[in-house]
Amino acid sequence: MGCEDWSNINPQDIEIIFGPEQLQEQINTWDDVYGIQERYKAKCCGESDGKYWIEQVIDEWQEDDRNTEDFLKTLSRNAEKKPYAEANFLKEPFLKACKEAGLFNDL
Repeated sequence: MGCEDWSNINPQDIEIIFGPEQLQEQINTWDDVYGIQERYKAKCCGESDGKYWIEQVIDEWQEDDRNTEDFLKTLSRNAEKKPYAEANFLKEPFLKACKEAGLFNDL
């Protein structure tokens, strides 16, 4: 993720990597047919999705002096149990990448 201002995040700021490598040809075909990367990037930049997910961490956790790591642990558990609920399969890696990029450090 390469965005300094999360409120202005756009698809060019997001890199999505699909795997495993041995299935790359099939993955590329599905992506070409259904525009999966484009759709996922749009979701990560959406006001009701990616931007809201970031706001959850900032507003609901950090402003209450709760640990971002606790939020991500809970999210990981939820994603494992119900990956498709609230797009947890995408929300979890997106927010982890935000954390790794330092987005939550200075808030």
